Amino acid sequence: MSDQHAAVPRAEVDHHLCMGTSMCTQAAARAFRLNQDGQAEFQGVGLATLDELREAAMSCPMAAINIVEE
Repeated sequence: MSDQHAAVPRAEVDHHLCMGTSMCTQAAARAFRLNQDGQAEFQGVGLATLDELREAAMSCPMAAINIVEE
């Protein structure tokens, strides 16, 4: 058996950059939601594929989403 684990992607949202355009919620609806301040929040791992997370990051006009693969 291998001790290597598949990378589990997650997203980080820079709230200094996020303008709440909700483009990420359209690209990965289960993975992002807008908080009370109207800014995107990542909802947790396993709610979107890596491709969906990448699409959300690329769709953000403020480049506020960073995908982390660990």
